[in-house]
Amino acid sequence: GAQRDVFQALITHGIHLQQADMTLYYRDVYDHIVRQYETADSLRDLLTSAMDVYLSTVSNRLNQTTKALTVIASLFLPLSFLTGFYGMNFAYLVGVLETPTNAFLVGIATMLIATFIQLYLFRRRGWL
Repeated sequence: GAQRDVFQALITHGIHLQQADMTLYYRDVYDHIVRQYETADSLRDLLTSAMDVYLSTVSNRLNQTTKALTVIASLFLPLSFLTGFYGMNFAYLVGVLETPTNAFLVGIATMLIATFIQLYLFRRRGWL
């Protein structure tokens, strides 16, 4: 900084204008200034590292949250499809299954099977 430059100039160029004890004093002050600048640089690096660790931790938490929301959305996607499919009131489907109750039970069973298959696959891949 500016103080360091002024004291450096006093030590190198202004020694012949000063007394010997003042030259020692200026060198001592210059050393203190340099040490403080080095300490400030070291602390700035430490703070930067701490911020990087904090941001990494926040990013990991965000990734975990995103992962959980993705799994939940993935579980509801086939359920929404099956609900829409069975909600179209196919007369043929009810005729094949003989009663609306049987059609309802087949629809629920299909949804449960799809959900359990997904849960199995998610656990196998380590997503849950």
